[in-house]
Amino acid sequence: MTLDPDFVALLVCPISQQPLKPCAAETLTKLNGQIIQGLVVDEEGVPVERPWEAALVCADQSRVYRVTAGVPELIRERSVRL
Repeated sequence: MTLDPDFVALLVCPISQQPLKPCAAETLTKLNGQIIQGLVVDEEGVPVERPWEAALVCADQSRVYRVTAGVPELIRERSVRL
């Protein structure tokens, strides 16, 4: 599901306040491969167990947030560092 670009333009990272943008397909593919291998944990150290369908990434590419069914999960504890 594609997020409305005007909506995404309003969103910022709740940690750094940097603008967010849709995660590139290559980055999401790499992240999902690492999730499948059990290598990804969220900000609280909890393993991410399922691949993501979409994500938003901080402007500096340091952190991503899951998007589920078109809804961004902008929760600090669920974010993942790249």
